[in-house]
Amino acid sequence: MAAWQAKPRECAAQTVRSVRIICLCVQLFLQHTSAMHLNQGIAASGTQQAIRGLKMDRSGTMTQLLGRATPRYSRCHVVNGARPPPLTARSELSLSRRSKRRKRGAHKEEMQQFAIERPARSAERPFRYLCVLDVEATCEEFSRNYVHEIIELPVVLVDLEKSRVSSEFHTYVKPTANKTLSPFCTRLTGIRQSQVDAAPTLETALVQLEGWLEAQGMLLDAPVAERNFAFAADGPWDLKNFLDAECERKGIRKGAYFDKWVNLKQLFSDFYRVRSCKIHKMLEFQGMTFEGRLHSGIDDSRNIARIAIKMAQDGCVMYLNEGLSRKPKFVSL
Repeated sequence: MAAWQAKPRECAAQTVRSVRIICLCVQLFLQHTSAMHLNQGIAASGTQQAIRGLKMDRSGTMTQLLGRATPRYSRCHVVNGARPPPLTARSELSLSRRSKRRKRGAHKEEMQQFAIERPARSAERPFRYLCVLDVEATCEEFSRNYVHEIIELPVVLVDLEKSRVSSEFHTYVKPTANKTLSPFCTRLTGIRQSQVDAAPTLETALVQLEGWLEAQGMLLDAPVAERNFAFAADGPWDLKNFLDAECERKGIRKGAYFDKWVNLKQLFSDFYRVRSCKIHKMLEFQGMTFEGRLHSGIDDSRNIARIAIKMAQDGCVMYLNEGLSRKPKFVSL
């Protein structure tokens, strides 16, 4: 304390010199680091440009964003044989984040791991016909644990080679668990109680649908890779959450051709590089408007068929991109 009080100016000058020496060492270290990055081609010149070329990722490590050898593309672009133009660093990062959000969760990975991989040839079509399906089911307005039953089963047959609708199948279905339709269900779907009372059950309706498919020349018993048709829906709900769930719950046999399908919502998003949206938004993107009554199974199927035809005309190759996950088999010992 005595020395500090006696010579305050000398101590302050010594402190300033120490700080200057430390700053000089830091500057030399940064110059050395900048020279190393310049030799590797990361930055053009200077320490600041080398730092701008780097970005801290989520794991806390420094990764180089610019100069990637192969940009990321969705599998749909590879299947359709046309890669988009190279992406910049910012757009590539946003595409990666959007892809992670879209594919988040084990449920989606389970359903997509059984999809058929198609070669990257835009002229090849894995199948000629597309059976567009959009079912309607019983529902309640304020009930989470409600057991849904299919009450309308429409299928629109699309000829992808001729880009037109070749035939239609439609039937109402009689529910067996909740036989009386709720007022909310009638308002939403437009289906009346008298229509479902006179309709066949789901098991009979599936038999009628199978006979109609055979009359249209569909190869029902062919292997998956050799079938000339595939089912398509606006998402996974119609074939997984409604049809498969009800058949499993009631012990109804259904064809194996229902186990894998074309998720047109996902394929639309990948092909046009847009976010997933509802039917009327997809039609607006393609320059069309919704025709008919919303939440009518046959009208929804017809509009989804219009979307599929337009996608095929724009060069999209339809392929099976979704399916049911394999259920584990338990053996009693």
